[in-house]
Amino acid sequence: MALTVRDLTKLQCFQHLTLVSGKSGLENKVSGMGILDYELMPEFIDDFLQTFTPGDFVLCSFLYQYCTNRPEEILPMVKALYSYGAAGIGFKAILYPTLPEEVLNFADEKKFPVFQFGKDTYYENLVYEITDALQTDDRNLLTSENIDSMI
Repeated sequence: MALTVRDLTKLQCFQHLTLVSGKSGLENKVSGMGILDYELMPEFIDDFLQTFTPGDFVLCSFLYQYCTNRPEEILPMVKALYSYGAAGIGFKAILYPTLPEEVLNFADEKKFPVFQFGKDTYYENLVYEITDALQTDDRNLLTSENIDSMI
């Protein structure tokens, strides 16, 4: 079994997230999650993105200094996440209440779900619920019935 982004949308924490682009990617498989912000600065991005694995759902806020008042820098960052195989992203709408149109168009074209959430939604709650769902899914995969059928 593998969770999809659509499965995550059924979690309680996702009631506070709004899908803003990439609806066709809701069947993307989710295998983990991550958080990033300053790491997307050009001098850090290649090293840092190697710590993610394909299928990670990534949380960010675009608050890092490199993107402050430079919304044109968001698209290259989203493209980098996509190229590293992220399942989708959730962004906290603090600095940018909406993302640039070219980011939304890219996400739609590539089937890359982008969710928005507000200041009253905390990373910790998202991390806890998503991680718990992933661990539960892993445990369900390793039932004796499934192991017997694999053997």
